Amino acid sequence: MLRSETDHRVANHLMMLSSYVRLQDRQFARRDVIDREAVRVFARSIDAQIRAVARLHRHLMANTNDRSNDLATLLHEVVDCFAIGQETCSVIEDLDPACTVRTDQLLPISQIVNEAVTNALKYAFRGARPGVLAVRCVTLPNEDIRIEVGDNGEGPFGGASMTDGGGFGVSLMRDLARQLGASLDLDRNPDGLTVRLTVPAG
Repeated sequence: MLRSETDHRVANHLMMLSSYVRLQDRQFARRDVIDREAVRVFARSIDAQIRAVARLHRHLMANTNDRSNDLATLLHEVVDCFAIGQETCSVIEDLDPACTVRTDQLLPISQIVNEAVTNALKYAFRGARPGVLAVRCVTLPNEDIRIEVGDNGEGPFGGASMTDGGGFGVSLMRDLARQLGASLDLDRNPDGLTVRLTVPAG
């Protein structure tokens, strides 16, 4: 049963990842000029998700507990894929190792964080001003898990308005949040943009 569940979850995420790659490929094909940095960020995004699938596979095969203590480690691995060689901004991690979620929540959460980081690097730091990207995870007093990806950049999120539903990135994150039964808020303020995901306890 454990092997079957592992295969099911990993196969589902690989199919979603394949769809994401095909969509990005179509977007690149429509452009007259391909931004080299956008391709680099895309490659790091895929790298982060492949690593997340590998970590989930190892976790499922080694554990029978439905709760996972690996959220902070998983998020670190997602962020670390982008932090290496990053020149446009400094990346700060504040990940509480006490954060726990169900095993089936690991991949949707990692995908949301991956998408938020990807969009920040693509759109937030286009000027000469040094930027800061912060990724946080904390357990709230009511035991909900709060995850935030915040930047101090000036660019729009994916070039789309947050009031009209946003573009592909925003839609993807909202769909994944609904799967989690979580709330997703995008807070634009003079200091930048914060993507805030709150996963209910239990």
